[in-house]
Amino acid sequence: MSSKHHESDTEASCESSEGAATTATAASEPPKPPPRGRGKRKTRRSDWEILEGLKEGQTYDRVPKKFEGFVLKKRKWPLKGYHKRYFMLDKGVIVYGKSGWDCARGKIHGSLDAGLSVITTKPRDGRIDIDAEDCIYHLKIKPKEVYMEWLEQLKQHRLYRQHILSFKELSSPTEEVVSPLTPISSPGDSKNIDKEISLVEKDLSHLEGILETIPQPKKDDDNKLRDFLVLAKEVVVSLRGIVRSVGNGINAREVEGGAATLRHALNQALQQNAELKSRLSRIHREASLDLNYPAAQTSDTIKSYSSSMSNSEYYDAMETNKDEDRTSSDEESFSSEGEGEADSLNSENSEPSKFVDHTHLEPSVLTSSSSNLNIKIPEPLLREGRRTFLPAPAPSGTEAPSLWGILRKNIGKDLSKISMPVTLNEPLGVLQRMCEELEYSELLDTASKESDPVERIALIAAFAVSGYSSSFFRTHKPFNPLLGETFECVREDKGFRFLAEQVCHHPPVSACHAEGRAWQFWEETQLKTKFWGKSMEIQPIGEVHIVFPKWGEHYSYNKATTCVHNLFSPPNRWVDLYGEVSILSGGLTCNLTFVKVSYWSSRKHEVFGTVVNAEGVTIRNLYGHWNEAFYVGQPPSARCIWRMGTMPEDASKFYGFTRLAIELNELSPSLRDKIPGTDTRFRPDQRLLEEGNIVGAESMKMTVEQKQRDRRKKREEEKNPFQPLWFKKSKNQTRSGEEQWEFMGTYWEVRKNGFKNVELEPLW
Repeated sequence: MSSKHHESDTEASCESSEGAATTATAASEPPKPPPRGRGKRKTRRSDWEILEGLKEGQTYDRVPKKFEGFVLKKRKWPLKGYHKRYFMLDKGVIVYGKSGWDCARGKIHGSLDAGLSVITTKPRDGRIDIDAEDCIYHLKIKPKEVYMEWLEQLKQHRLYRQHILSFKELSSPTEEVVSPLTPISSPGDSKNIDKEISLVEKDLSHLEGILETIPQPKKDDDNKLRDFLVLAKEVVVSLRGIVRSVGNGINAREVEGGAATLRHALNQALQQNAELKSRLSRIHREASLDLNYPAAQTSDTIKSYSSSMSNSEYYDAMETNKDEDRTSSDEESFSSEGEGEADSLNSENSEPSKFVDHTHLEPSVLTSSSSNLNIKIPEPLLREGRRTFLPAPAPSGTEAPSLWGILRKNIGKDLSKISMPVTLNEPLGVLQRMCEELEYSELLDTASKESDPVERIALIAAFAVSGYSSSFFRTHKPFNPLLGETFECVREDKGFRFLAEQVCHHPPVSACHAEGRAWQFWEETQLKTKFWGKSMEIQPIGEVHIVFPKWGEHYSYNKATTCVHNLFSPPNRWVDLYGEVSILSGGLTCNLTFVKVSYWSSRKHEVFGTVVNAEGVTIRNLYGHWNEAFYVGQPPSARCIWRMGTMPEDASKFYGFTRLAIELNELSPSLRDKIPGTDTRFRPDQRLLEEGNIVGAESMKMTVEQKQRDRRKKREEEKNPFQPLWFKKSKNQTRSGEEQWEFMGTYWEVRKNGFKNVELEPLW
């Protein structure tokens, strides 16, 4: 690995004060600052510059001096802002701790390889950012003289380290960045390690044989050779003992893993049982509908719905994604949760379960207590069912070279205005991704019926967490919507209807609104995307709102930050979430913390939080994994209130799409006449990508974007600003009192007559 990060408070990023002083010391006279000037940086372009590395054919074998000192390092949680940390540069390896004394004792908070990291600088602000794949370090150094000194030292150490890595001349074991042993996560890993141990034992036996064949020195002046033989034999004995200990440790871990395997099997059985119940419930519900269809059509309908539910095993992301073993608290949670589910499924006469039931849905007419909503199920959906796979798999990762050429000029900048290669995209748009947040809308249905306000806000928290679950498998970005683009989704099976519209282009703002049987949901999102060298960070700006008219409650919350790591290695890309989410509702507040992945910890993708009352007293504890499950209470008696559903077969080959994601871009012949021409399903470049036509999609994407630029230029010339059709500006119901985009409610009425009286601007 190129970096190590093992600080419990997960330092990463977040702007704050600059109050701490920074100093640096070197073992020799400080080098002169690099001659690069700043006179040419007076344009509006980004001031970020990439610290160049070793060029092809270049060598740098001069060992740089050790360099160390205090710098300011940015942290995200729990103490945001810049904090003093002691950094040490030694032969291209960077380590840091709270003080020089801590570093000298080996008590370091993190380490990374300068040769394998992308280092960007911003001299004007004294900033240095280091993207080491596993984490991003944001540093600030002042005064300017000290900053330039660090810059020059980083350059020298980086060049030397790259020289060593290129020519394979590691002269000392201390020059390598030592990675911790990776815990065994699968039987395959265990077999590979057993094989390696056998090879090592064979080599040791061979070495012992060689040592035995060396004759003992007879002369007194051969003391050095005699000492060497004695020490060599001692080393062999020690190595054999180490190998034996490693083997014993592996066997012990495999035994411990047996219990986890059994728990996993139990969860599989419970999940499949729940899916079977859901399928039977759906068939029963559909069979009870009086649709006046011919018998053959009704049979086909039930068959299509039944086939859309997969029998695949429950996908435990933490165990199958090369993650480390669970902690004891996680194991206790699974144990208590399994017992709870078994009781709730096997006892028909028991009290109503607190587990969210995904099967009990209301009749197929949507009603809302806050409006005169009364939509019947679209008949074509009942007759045709929904698709269960995409037309073509995702393309192989070939975009890295061209992508680097684009991104290297935009480090630290907002990428929302930058046109990206289509191979970086998935065949869904931002508006459709917003709809995916309702994949577990049954949590809102359950919350709307819950009489306890504490339970309601806990379910809202579970809903907020569930909206991120599909991100775990997604490493491509959605298409940026065109101005005026829309997307509707009517889900008779889930009991809601949804509409989204791109209401602003600069900055890009998407607004959506959905209504279920007893709730309303709306949000607006502005995505700020930044590139840091090897990682892309997506920071959503905006709020999510949920209203329960029955209880007169209005909930609002912000969203967490998403980061895609290993951007230039598509097979190794992975997603992390971090940040704090605050859910407000009257006298109750729920604070959630999405924990940034730490390289040295086996606790990954965690989220935890508390529900507090108006006096600040904690009245409920929450925890879980955003890619797996969410619990209320404390282990081992915690209740699972949400668990992620199973993934489709071969999901990794199809953009990591969930079942809902697969369905969102489907455009059936019957639906084609019922949705407006501005709907995302009609977007041609996205459709071509979905069909696997990469060349056509890239060409069409350029055409579509150019048409949008032409429309914007025409509006500017005519002084005719764009006006969204379905949303308007409002100052209602926001935390800060800022204007918000509000749904006007006319879309569904206009939809009834096929949008005949509405002028829709051609987008494609």
